[in-house]
Amino acid sequence: MDKRLLAELKTKYGALYMLNVEDIDVYFRSLNAWELQSFLEIREDTLKSKIEIENALCLFAVLYPTTPLSFQAPGSSTLLATEIWSKSVPTDQTIELMVDKHRAWAEDAIKENYNIMIAIALAKLLPSVDLISLLNLPTSKLLKVACLIENATDTLFLKGESKSETTSGSVNLSPGADHDELSAALSTALSAQKQNNKNK
Repeated sequence: MDKRLLAELKTKYGALYMLNVEDIDVYFRSLNAWELQSFLEIREDTLKSKIEIENALCLFAVLYPTTPLSFQAPGSSTLLATEIWSKSVPTDQTIELMVDKHRAWAEDAIKENYNIMIAIALAKLLPSVDLISLLNLPTSKLLKVACLIENATDTLFLKGESKSETTSGSVNLSPGADHDELSAALSTALSAQKQNNKNK
């Protein structure tokens, strides 16, 4: 798989997984909630054979190769389907590791990714804003939306401005925090990020 296609698929689906089956590098994704529910219901259908369900699971989740897979060795489809299912339905043992891993990712992403920082800032200023949609915007559009919200809320933060200082040096980031406190918090974070970028 070329790097451009890999990047496009990761942007669309998030984490990608690769499994070599019969000397074929198979790239697949985990299933979403509705897809999982569909397969849970299909598994209860006694008219469907196990191999039919496994083939359907592979058809849903395999992203590359783009042509339908036709394995020769017995058990290959079962192996792939099992891997897809395990990545889609974490066990009690794996869920804690996954949560810790993704929490660490989120902490780093908020510090280093300007777009994510701005999207979260806007979602905090206006809880009705769709964070998922903001994360899909390119930088130019995200900044235009941010400037509109700055204007509407009379809260400047994109360049690290701060309208108020807190006596304790800390700020309230709870959902009930007022705009001035939130602006101060966002200003601190944005200023720190700009300073980090200068030092790199």
